[in-house]
Amino acid sequence: MVLVPELVLAFAILSNPDIKAVESPCPENRFLIMSLSLRKAAKDLEILDARNATWYFNNPNDYVLDIQLLREKWFKIKDAPRLWESQRFTGYNYDNAVDFLDAVIWRYQKLHYLRLIDNSDYERVMEDLGYRRLMYRTARDAASTYYAIAERREALLWLKNELTPEQWSRGELLPLLPEWLIHESK
Repeated sequence: MVLVPELVLAFAILSNPDIKAVESPCPENRFLIMSLSLRKAAKDLEILDARNATWYFNNPNDYVLDIQLLREKWFKIKDAPRLWESQRFTGYNYDNAVDFLDAVIWRYQKLHYLRLIDNSDYERVMEDLGYRRLMYRTARDAASTYYAIAERREALLWLKNELTPEQWSRGELLPLLPEWLIHESK
């Protein structure tokens, strides 16, 4: 059972780097309640996955280290969108999109190897397609429950920073192929 005062203290410990409460191990008589409170706070802040929550605060000797690790995660993703926002990117088959982009990239690598396209065109195409591939892979990672919550939120933060506000609000990724590439192939 987690008590409100300990839960408030746990939120403060995890989200405020100035609190000195973690310079020494937790007293043994407080360890159980603080470990439960810190786990709950970390799950509520979406920095700790329920699947690996038991890995933290098992050992009183690791108390300070566990707090430091969770703080690092928190400050890395504190401005990231919440996990529910990954639902905005649900209309995509990410594996097919990534496979398609891999095939197009492979085709251009082959054309370059055969010297059928020059270096400047090749570099432009590879940069653009590589960026689109990264975007689709990142969206796939954000939507995948296979990854831990903190990694999924990092992926969402990257997407939010890369997309325009309109694209973000509509859950719209870049088209698989750029317009200029479609027109060049006609």
